[in-house]
Amino acid sequence: MPGLLSAKNGQIFRNIQKSVKESGYHMELKTLNAHDFGVLQQRRRVILIGWPKKKSFEYPEFTTVGNGYLVKQLFSDLPTLKPAEDGSKNGYVEKAADYLSLKKIRTSNDVLTQHVTRPHNELAAKEHRERKVLESAFLCGLCVLSWFAVKSLDAGFLMLDAGDGSRTMKDVG
Repeated sequence: MPGLLSAKNGQIFRNIQKSVKESGYHMELKTLNAHDFGVLQQRRRVILIGWPKKKSFEYPEFTTVGNGYLVKQLFSDLPTLKPAEDGSKNGYVEKAADYLSLKKIRTSNDVLTQHVTRPHNELAAKEHRERKVLESAFLCGLCVLSWFAVKSLDAGFLMLDAGDGSRTMKDVG
């Protein structure tokens, strides 16, 4: 990771360079993005390559590959779950995304396993109730301009700030 280069003000990387040099090796590095090599996330990585000083070698140029896929596509075939629900029992909700099939991650006869959500703790349950109230407010035509305008209050009430100075209290207890 790029942090390797600056960790402890660069001292860790300087120590690595010194050790490699003292061992009779030459080392070069490049910072590459894993996404350029088919990974579905933007992940910058420092790639170090070392070789004996007496060898004639250069840091290779890597051929990048685009994939055109998004992480969310990997999960599009999974059932939506509620807290503490086991989705493995019902199986996939649609056929595997093209990427999963192309990379042979999934086949048409795969069985869904270990698709289980954890139970919510009290704080998560409270936040869930507040979200439901907010969704209800939208359905009722209340003008809520942003999620950031939602403020939790003590005693199980939710204050919805419409952004125009008006506020509405909802009981979520």
